[in-house]
Formats: sequence, C-alpha cells, structure tokens
Amino acid sequence: MVIISRNPRLFGIAFIGLLVLNLFLFGLLIGMYQHPPCKPPPEQTELEILADFKLPPIFRDLPPSAFERIQPIVEKYKPTIQAQLQQLRQVRQSIHTQLMAETLDRQQLDNTFKQVRDIDESLKNNLHQGFIEILDKLTVAERQAFAEKLNKPIGNRLERLEKRVANYLRERDSDKNGELTQTEFTEGLPPRRQAIAIERFKHLDKNNDGVLTESELEAFKLKQSDETE
Repeated sequence: MVIISRNPRLFGIAFIGLLVLNLFLFGLLIGMYQHPPCKPPPEQTELEILADFKLPPIFRDLPPSAFERIQPIVEKYKPTIQAQLQQLRQVRQSIHTQLMAETLDRQQLDNTFKQVRDIDESLKNNLHQGFIEILDKLTVAERQAFAEKLNKPIGNRLERLEKRVANYLRERDSDKNGELTQTEFTEGLPPRRQAIAIERFKHLDKNNDGVLTESELEAFKLKQSDETE
C-alpha cells in the first residue's frame, strides 16, 4: 500500500483493475441493456443463438409471456444504461491518456476518478432498480424457478453444458467426425447471420486450424455461463 500511495501511476493501474472487476460483476445486467431480450422463435437453432446473441442464457428458460412483460422495462432503462456505459468507456480512455502522459496531473486524475465513481454509482442504481422491476413482473412460479436456476450447483451446470455441446455437435456435424468446419457452422443461416457466424467462428477457433472441436465449443459456452453467474 505504501508503494502504491507513493506511485500515482501504479495506483491508477490498480484502480482501473478494480473497476474492470467491479463492472464484470454486473455483466449479466449490463448485457440485458446492450441487447434487448428477444425470445428466439421455435425454429431458431443453437447456432443462430450463438450468431445473433440477444439474451443472457440464464433468462432463456422464461416463458414467452414473461418476455412480453420484461420488454417495456428494458426499453425504459436502455437509453440511460447505454449512455452511462459510453460515459465509462470515455472516462477510462481519459484515465489511460493521463497515465501515458509524460507529466502526471494529480488533480486532473483525482477529478477523473471522482467522475468514474459518480457514473459507476449511478449505473449500479439504475441496474439494480431495473432488475428489481423485472423481477416484480415475474409470476411467483417464474421468480422461484429463476431463483432455483441461480442456486444450482456448479456440477449440474457443467453437466447441462456438456449435453448442450454434444447435442449441438450432433445437429451441425454433417460428416460425423466430431468437429465443425466453417461451412457446417454457417450452413442454412440467412446471409446477415452468416456474416456474424463467420466472425464468431474465427473467434472460437483458438488454434486457427479451420475447425471447431468440442472443447472449443465447450469453453465458449462455459464462458457464457460464467458471465451469468
């Protein structure tokens, strides 16, 4: 702590790290306002959900009637939440610029950090209020089912994850070799979704070998699942 207090640059880096961690904890709620909840139609495949992701996985089990009740709340808070997220991005960029400067202006940095705290506090208040309003629109059964899903042990979650990956591979793996090519990954999608799916494929293909293995798909789905915990 003594070293950090004597080194404003090191303090700034540590503060940014804590801010990133703090924002990650609100990733579930933020995701709802970056992408409006839209229940995929019955014919939508798992691939289409991956290519055109609009809803945190933890909310996908809600019935269609719940989405109709949630939608107005999301639209109500969406402009404010998105504006505050943009403000945070701009302030973080300002902090980075100040840290890279030859001379550190401590007063300016102090004011910028205060701005971060103010925006962050307002953002959290809006997220909390929006989430409470969403929960208030759920029926008792829906809310209890949602609570049970949040409380399920990690082992059950991983077991469900393995089943989803296996089902997905069976659905898309036309040559049954246990891997997905880009063609298999994008086959049957509308042109707009094909472009998105191609970019998603490149992102998932960590070793750039042109195919997706079960482990690569599982790592992606596990990351999605972790972001909703």
